[in-house]
Amino acid sequence: MKTIYANELQEIWEKFIPKSGAADSLQGEMLRVLEKIQFELQDNGMINWNEDFDYFCDFLIENLQKIQGDGYDQLDNALSALRKIKAQGAIAIESNSKEQDMPWLEDGAAMQEDEFYTPVYDTIGLFYKNNPEKITYQHARAISR
Repeated sequence: MKTIYANELQEIWEKFIPKSGAADSLQGEMLRVLEKIQFELQDNGMINWNEDFDYFCDFLIENLQKIQGDGYDQLDNALSALRKIKAQGAIAIESNSKEQDMPWLEDGAAMQEDEFYTPVYDTIGLFYKNNPEKITYQHARAISR
């Protein structure tokens, strides 16, 4: 993946993401859940998609929408990507409950590509660059992933 914030993203991993479980910082949790979403789409074909992943999408959309300031050129693309993922997730939940093959939307193939996620990674990286100090965060509900 070609993100211009690779160094910032690496710092988030090193500083804010625990070996297991949720991060207790906003920066860390945003990156952690994005990685979970991307892994589920690319490696698992959304076979395990459930309400936790929907919650992750909502969490990212809600928090990224709060970002303001200069330089967030990828924000609209990031939000659009997350909305497409969440829409695909609704189809996945329905298909999985009926034990059907995953009927990919026309955006499904794009979601398999690393570049699809780049705007979200770039936005998180820039957010961290502008907010390098830990922003304490705790999920509003229990999650299993």
